[in-house]
Amino acid sequence: MLNIRSGAGVTVFDNKIIAVGGHKGADIHKTSEILIGDEWIELADMFVPRRNTAAAALNGLLYAVGGDDGSSNLSTIECIQLNEMSNAQWKLIDAHMPQGRSYAGIALIPKEY
Repeated sequence: MLNIRSGAGVTVFDNKIIAVGGHKGADIHKTSEILIGDEWIELADMFVPRRNTAAAALNGLLYAVGGDDGSSNLSTIECIQLNEMSNAQWKLIDAHMPQGRSYAGIALIPKEY
């Protein structure tokens, strides 16, 4: 990895590992990294530094859900387009969780038709 990370959210997209946020000591990251082959590549910075966030990838989008900023639990959700990593920027989603959460898990359940 390019950065030391504790408390990062981790997910997989297209057989690639992604680490989102986290911290090194008191410094909380707003960065994310994706492992492509044997090289870690840094994604654009998130709006909010977050550790202990839940991370998930769905339909080419990476989501960072909740977490904490070192002083309070976050209710915000951000996403970034993974299919266009070189130009992609994080976006804050208008929908917030009713209550901030950190150390939460997230799972995607496929819908059967």
